[in-house]
Amino acid sequence: EGGDDPIRYGLWWHETMERLPWLADEATLDDYGAKALASAEAQGIGPRAGEEWRRLRASAPWRDLRDPRWKRRAEIGIFAPLRTDAWIDGVIDLLLHDPAAGEVWVVDWKTNRRHGDESDADFLARLVAEYAPQLSAYGQCLAGFFAGCRVRRLVYSSVAGQWSDVPDQKF
Repeated sequence: EGGDDPIRYGLWWHETMERLPWLADEATLDDYGAKALASAEAQGIGPRAGEEWRRLRASAPWRDLRDPRWKRRAEIGIFAPLRTDAWIDGVIDLLLHDPAAGEVWVVDWKTNRRHGDESDADFLARLVAEYAPQLSAYGQCLAGFFAGCRVRRLVYSSVAGQWSDVPDQKF
């Protein structure tokens, strides 16, 4: 019980992001964050949750994610054909769609820890390399669902408070 359990923390982060009122005013977001952090504290993960919540709210991705142009869907189960001989089965953490601009972004929340003294750049590069197949598969499926839209694949690290684009890998 307690401690920095990675599964407990990952679940807290994903649940917090799933219910986040992206377009709310600052007071509402402060209240939402306080409740989420109280839940984290009760689970023994409060210090890390507080640090990473503050890091998200101060980040450049935060401003992009809150842009009112987006239609948002969180924690979307996907079971779809990837190609004629393969299917994909997974959960998209956050989907952003701007029909007017013809854009779809898929955001994958990562609560992974750094290895040793990795720099932000090295850490993000490792996450991109590790999760590129998953995000490429999601992106290829989304291109079929949102015909004509440009698809951007992003890994957001709660530890670094940054995100990085994931290049497409064709299967």
